[in-house]
Amino acid sequence: MQAPNVTHFIVDQPDMIRHLLSKCPEIHDREGKGKIIPVTCKFGEQTWWDEIKAKGFDPNKRTVFITEGLTMYLEESEVQELYEQIYKLSVPGCWVLGD
Repeated sequence: MQAPNVTHFIVDQPDMIRHLLSKCPEIHDREGKGKIIPVTCKFGEQTWWDEIKAKGFDPNKRTVFITEGLTMYLEESEVQELYEQIYKLSVPGCWVLGD
């Protein structure tokens, strides 16, 4: 994405973030193209919502949450918690996309 005012938070397990950064080192060199912020999270041990806030996520801004390739690995209670947290982090105009 080329929008300079857009920030992308990519949340995943530490090994997946390391792999992403090894294959896409340009993530850190995006001057004028918007920020991509990799966020590592040990699911089950850490809470992704605390991790993104610690990396600068602003819950007062409109957000598109993409849960692609995630919910199939979660228990029903975890899926419910995921969407409850997204709701808490959302303001009018937010979107949620997933499979």
